[in-house]
Amino acid sequence: MLTGSLPLSLLIFLWYALGTLTITTSKTLLSTSYPTLNDQDLHHPVSPVTLTIFQFLVSTITLNLLLLHHPFPSFLSLPPLPPSQKTLLLKTSFTYTLGFLLTSYSFSLSTASFTETIKSSEPITSTLVALYFSVSPVSSGEFLGILLIILGVLSTVHDASSSHTPSILTSTPNPTLSLMITLTSNLCFSLRNVYQTILKKEMRNFNTFRFFHGMCQLSLLLMLPIFLFHLPKSLCPISALPPLCLNGLSHCFYNLCSAMILSRVSMIDHSMFNCLRRLGAILVSNFWFGVGMGMWGGGGIVGTVGGVAVYERKKAERKRKESLPR
Repeated sequence: MLTGSLPLSLLIFLWYALGTLTITTSKTLLSTSYPTLNDQDLHHPVSPVTLTIFQFLVSTITLNLLLLHHPFPSFLSLPPLPPSQKTLLLKTSFTYTLGFLLTSYSFSLSTASFTETIKSSEPITSTLVALYFSVSPVSSGEFLGILLIILGVLSTVHDASSSHTPSILTSTPNPTLSLMITLTSNLCFSLRNVYQTILKKEMRNFNTFRFFHGMCQLSLLLMLPIFLFHLPKSLCPISALPPLCLNGLSHCFYNLCSAMILSRVSMIDHSMFNCLRRLGAILVSNFWFGVGMGMWGGGGIVGTVGGVAVYERKKAERKRKESLPR
């Protein structure tokens, strides 16, 4: 199970469910005021730096516990790699770390709907990055399908947000800054995916679990100087520890499922699944809070389903052409 023997459908389900839990708890921690350690009368939400380093800390501890009876159980005892692969692992960890740090800042500066709206455009970034690095081919028909999926998700997000607030832009204090931060995080995650894809191709016995374990350890080390630099603001009260631990556990297994899925499918397929995950989170949220579905939401679902159909059909056509003898 640690090496990714779970069925792909189950991994996708866990990825979606744990992703929704992670997003919900992250936004709650970044918006709920907790008493400070040095003054109980002062209340502040958890800082983005604290949230991010806790996510990597809990992930590292959890993975170390799971690896007690497996090779490389201790901290930073990474498997031996040639210099080129070590560089790829470091690049993957750096983009992974920066991506989640920027996502935390985006959640703290804007509404969850705004952040998820911008992050749903990640398949475009992933497609462009994949084409630049030549790691995953895509036809014009597949690209059209991706665009339809993104437009469908954006329409559904608009419908969900308009049920609560007049506009996701007017409820965001600094939409320009939040937009730039979220777009940069999209680029970081796309680069992280392409580095993992290249690393998997270069390694003979690529183990997703060990790779993810090493990436989390390096990410924790990368976050440590940032955490120390932000002291004492980065300290959190004891009352925030239980939700931080829950968020860290869901973050760990949500991203482990994501890494396992990426090791089985192309990075463009992975980004499409990620876009659909946001649609699933919106639908579950609407059902849980009893929010009705409007015209934009219904049209968005139809557009998303149509985009998936177009993408899958065009991908099958491309693969069939590639299999023909030349």
